[in-house]
Amino acid sequence: MNRALILVLALGATLAHALDAPNIVTIAPGIVTAGQPTAKALASLRDEGFTAVVYLVPPGASDAVAGEADIVRSQGMDFTQLPMRWEEPTDADFDAFAAAMTRTRDGKVLVHCQVNLRASTMTFHGHHPSIDQDSRSDLTKRPLRY
Repeated sequence: MNRALILVLALGATLAHALDAPNIVTIAPGIVTAGQPTAKALASLRDEGFTAVVYLVPPGASDAVAGEADIVRSQGMDFTQLPMRWEEPTDADFDAFAAAMTRTRDGKVLVHCQVNLRASTMTFHGHHPSIDQDSRSDLTKRPLRY
């Protein structure tokens, strides 16, 4: 499925949020995708009910929030950064993403990148019914939390 269609489907699920970030999409009650949140938004994630952040951008991104991992972890939350290249995602990228999502299955996770292309694509890919359920990790077997 092409990336544009995946993005359109994911963006159709957008709901209002107190989170200050571009392109926020609620995939399910426990899974939210977005572009880069502000430092202030990151500092209040725990108050918004989040328990984990999965960040899908290589280190050194020009619009990254300095100290994001520390901001998130200081709230007692899990932080995972997966340096996925948008131009060439790999099976290893998906498997690492699936492992991170499996670790966060009992909480509310924010999956983000810079503009919500990587985040919504990887999240949607993990839940799409056309994916061969036997060829992917536990993420594809986990039902959406509607």
